[in-house]
Amino acid sequence: MLRPQGPVFEAEYVELPAGRLDDALAHIDQGLTTFERVDPFGRLPYVLLFKFAIHEERGEDEAALGIAERAREIARRTGLSGWVGAGTSTRIASLTARRGDVAAAEAELAEVGPAWNAWGSWEIAATRAVIAAGRGETQEARAELERAVGDVRDQLPWFDRMRCAAVLAPALVQTGQAARARAIVEETLAARPPGFSGAR
Repeated sequence: MLRPQGPVFEAEYVELPAGRLDDALAHIDQGLTTFERVDPFGRLPYVLLFKFAIHEERGEDEAALGIAERAREIARRTGLSGWVGAGTSTRIASLTARRGDVAAAEAELAEVGPAWNAWGSWEIAATRAVIAAGRGETQEARAELERAVGDVRDQLPWFDRMRCAAVLAPALVQTGQAARARAIVEETLAARPPGFSGAR
């Protein structure tokens, strides 16, 4: 029952960080076919978030947002809206903020509890930074940017650090810190493991 779901984890934990995005999407869809039919442990919302991440990395924002809404709805129906719900809202807020929709991003962040400190919590600070930068609130943006950088240093996987750098760099430039943006990106790239290509 579990063996056919293996491609999902290959897609998320190997192919996505390595930049093999076509393979990742093909394998996530292959695994989803199984999860749609047999899901004894309630993993479908998580797997849909994996698919969100792949679409986001491919630059397919609309597809990513549609997948995220589906993941959240299934999570609500199956009693998994706590962790999955907060994680989904965080990812949607991040993407919508970078697309310039500040109001939608703030509404999504309101769905995340103030004490949220799970995997990917750096993205909350990064999203607040993007929102503040978009409003011209330079000091607030800079404070949130540095908070995100500090948070992500505690998360060991390089791909998360590269995602953080990719999210923060444009906001840093927008707040007049082009040199800081370059330093963060170059420092992160220097720590890249062999075979990893990075975030868009």
